[in-house]
Amino acid sequence: MKTILPNYDPKVSHPFNFKISTTKDSTLQAAENLFQLLGVSTGKKDYLKKRFIATLLLNLKLSLYNEHMIAISLRPAHYAKQHNRYRPAIKTYDTVKKVIHALADQGLIQFVRGIKLTGYETGVNTKIAPAEKILPYILDSHLKEFSFTPPAEPIVLRTRDIPKSEIDYAETLDTKEWRKDINSFNELRADSKITINNVGLGLFRENRNFFITNAHMPEKELRDLTAEDLSVIPLKTTFLKRVFCGDFTKGGRFYGGSEQRIPEELRKLIQINGEPVVELDYSSYHIRMLYNLRNKDLKGNAYESLSGGDPVWYDIYKQLALRCINCCEIKKTMKSIRYYINKAQLQKLFPDLKDTTLSVYVDKLLKKHSKIKEDFFKDNGVNLQFIDSKITNNILKHFYNKPEPVLVLPIHDSFIIAAGYKDELKEVMEQEYFKVFKKYPEIK
Repeated sequence: MKTILPNYDPKVSHPFNFKISTTKDSTLQAAENLFQLLGVSTGKKDYLKKRFIATLLLNLKLSLYNEHMIAISLRPAHYAKQHNRYRPAIKTYDTVKKVIHALADQGLIQFVRGIKLTGYETGVNTKIAPAEKILPYILDSHLKEFSFTPPAEPIVLRTRDIPKSEIDYAETLDTKEWRKDINSFNELRADSKITINNVGLGLFRENRNFFITNAHMPEKELRDLTAEDLSVIPLKTTFLKRVFCGDFTKGGRFYGGSEQRIPEELRKLIQINGEPVVELDYSSYHIRMLYNLRNKDLKGNAYESLSGGDPVWYDIYKQLALRCINCCEIKKTMKSIRYYINKAQLQKLFPDLKDTTLSVYVDKLLKKHSKIKEDFFKDNGVNLQFIDSKITNNILKHFYNKPEPVLVLPIHDSFIIAAGYKDELKEVMEQEYFKVFKKYPEIK
């Protein structure tokens, strides 16, 4: 157990994770003891406060290891705007406010009050971290013990404005069918064993925060881990949800799987129920869709000739193409690609990041794909996502409906499956794409 508190920086934080829980007696008893100490009982729904305190202790445990403060909103509006359909039972303003303020008043947590920014709907969230006095309550908890809870609602409808928020909706035959499907997929995930094997100390350190949160780590200090400890790392069960944008004809992609949050070199090390995996990818997915929707063919890869074989420029043109598809005007495309270049620290590849400079690369992309240039800057991304999400659902459903259900891990335009099903996965991916476009995709 790490007992020396990190030197926390309030500017570096992770959001509070309401989705983690535990059934470990020692942590539940610690939550009970802390509940009694805080004096937050009202005689009404006290069980929710105790459950929240248990989840809070797990969040504080994580913050000891990742050395990040925890961001949590204490604004009533934040909780009021989230519909009951989506909200975890412990996520209420009354519960959170009472517990957090009581902890701060008794010096059990470090507390940096959030602020409201003038002219903005939202501000800076409150930040918390463990203080010395709370360490005895988390001594017996361990990263290995907590689990993720399934989403309260796996079919999510969000607004398209910023900041995005979940909205209620009337049930339809489609939403009922989608929910039935995704619940089946999530049950299969819970019944399957997903591991990452032979990670090595270097890759582990590079992805340390991912493993701290998503893996059943050995019960020892992280600094004492050996290559043998990392030979088989079981991942905790994470659950999928489908997120639609504005209405049920836009978006709908699958999110929530831990496999979506790791780099390709780690995905190659995944095993499903002890079997090595393969990952098959729809090449140039959305660009190819636009060609096929116009009954035209895309020959080869959409970005290879533009990049000259340079993987960095390949990614730049791919990111630029996605923004040309997703944005509704050229100005927003420029702003978005500029943000990407700065975040990826690729500024040195460009003379400057002015619109006039970046437009040269946009023009090259438009010239290369002149057959579909009318489809750029039309906010087409969410429409294409709806199509690819239906393809994804059908692929997952095909393998779930086998006599012995087979787990498929979706990553939007690619799929991970036990290696023995590689040929079948390729065939199903081709068939499901052909059903929509009457043309075959390129799969790599």
